[in-house]
Amino acid sequence: MPASDLSVNPTSQTSFECSNCRTTTRRFWGEIVENAQTQAVYYVTWCKQSSEHYPRFDLLIGSWGDNTSADDRHLVAVEFRVVAGEPSFMVIDAQIDRYRPLASMALRRSDVIGTPDQSRVFDMVDAIWFGDWLIEEMHSDTAKAARNS
Repeated sequence: MPASDLSVNPTSQTSFECSNCRTTTRRFWGEIVENAQTQAVYYVTWCKQSSEHYPRFDLLIGSWGDNTSADDRHLVAVEFRVVAGEPSFMVIDAQIDRYRPLASMALRRSDVIGTPDQSRVFDMVDAIWFGDWLIEEMHSDTAKAARNS
């Protein structure tokens, strides 16, 4: 369970065909809240039937609400994997493309790992993992992968 005071408000989900592997891709999104203030908006993208793509957690971190803009936010990307039968998360280089209207900058792995932001990013991922009911199917797939590893 996350040790922070972060909570998630799952918002919605959609499914579409992956243009690369032609499998069904699911995308879930919501907001991460602390002290009644939105700290980040997240998107989880997952190709359930594809071993070519790892699930990705995109975090748009910063100020939200009236009188804010993309300049007040940055993007961090975290990849999900099962390693030695356990769920694992790894910060990867973020790609701003689809998020440009929402954030002004994409952080590289080296911008996060070893910095004070590192624990905050993983607290946010934990809040999503433990708090977003939309990704429960990913939990059951993780359990299956763990049994098969």
